[in-house]
Amino acid sequence: MAIRFYLTTVEGRFEEFESEDAINWDDLFEYAYGAGDDFSLHEPLIKVEIDGNLHTIEDETAKSAYEEAQTAGGRLHAIYTDSRSTWFGVDDHLADDTWFDCATLCEDMAAGTVDKTAFSYSVSDKMWSYKDNIINAGISCDVSSDETVIVKKDGQILNAPE
Repeated sequence: MAIRFYLTTVEGRFEEFESEDAINWDDLFEYAYGAGDDFSLHEPLIKVEIDGNLHTIEDETAKSAYEEAQTAGGRLHAIYTDSRSTWFGVDDHLADDTWFDCATLCEDMAAGTVDKTAFSYSVSDKMWSYKDNIINAGISCDVSSDETVIVKKDGQILNAPE
C-alpha cells in the first residue's frame, strides 16, 4: 500500500517599527531573516494519498488561529514568512534534509494502516497531529521555499507610500 502526505510549514518573524517612516519600503527583504524566531506552524490543510486516492483534510476552525499567529496585534510590523511544502513518505521519517517526526504515523505508513480520520489540527500548537501525536517536520529550502515580507498595521496590509 503506497501512502504519503503533503504538508506546508510556515516560519517567520516580526520586525516592529515606531512609524511608517522608519520602514525601508524600497527593500522590504532587508527584514527577511530569522525565520522561525517568532512563529513556526503548519498550514491548516493536509493532503493524504493512499494507494493513489487523494484526501484533502482542512480544519476550518483552525484558519483564524493560523492567520492570527502570523500577525503581531495592532502594532506596526514587517512580517517575514518562509513557507515550504512537500510530500512525505515513510522513508522521510527522521531523514536528513526533509524529514518528519511522528512515530505513530510512520508505523502506520509502514504497515499500510493509515487512518485519514486520525489527522487533526492542534489549534494551540498550530500543527497537525496524527492520533494525537504532533507531526514535527522540516523541509529543506532545496525542495521548496516561498518567502514573503509584508507590512501590517492594526491587522491591515499596508502598501508602500507613493
